[in-house]
Amino acid sequence: MKILRYSSALLALIILACPTPSIPPTPQKDGEPLSTARDRFKDFDTLISAGNGDPEGIWSDGTTMWVADGVDEKIYAYSMSTKERTL
Repeated sequence: MKILRYSSALLALIILACPTPSIPPTPQKDGEPLSTARDRFKDFDTLISAGNGDPEGIWSDGTTMWVADGVDEKIYAYSMSTKERTL
């Protein structure tokens, strides 16, 4: 029983010694919190019709979204404003 008691005390010390993770601040723009809720009207529903049926990687600069396809090993570009494939 002494082993169990020492183990519990050691565990309590370890827990108390670990720093508490901080909660990241809410992203803001112009002092107002940004919404992280999904906007379904901004969804890209043109990927499959454009031939991009197996997307594996994504990157955007804010105006163009590039999507790597895992099957045909191509990179597709889409306009963020129109959702149409550009390349």
